Amino acid sequence: MNKDINIHFRAFYDENATVWVAISDDQAMTTEAASKEALKQKLIELVPDVLDARGIKNAEGRIFVDWQAMTTYETTEIVAA
Repeated sequence: MNKDINIHFRAFYDENATVWVAISDDQAMTTEAASKEALKQKLIELVPDVLDARGIKNAEGRIFVDWQAMTTYETTEIVAA
């Protein structure tokens, strides 16, 4: 019997590195690729290998990606008196 596993990723474009980055907090996985399509393909290949390496056998992983479009990033320091 196969075990269903849902794996959620946050994906965003890193303008400094010029790559798409996908991070899964629940499975502690991170990967990157030059395009969205390449990132999707990489996840399809990566996830089964990582699950197998962690001893999760006969798993059918469903991959969910939340794409974030971030064009600017700003840090603001707030000083409390």
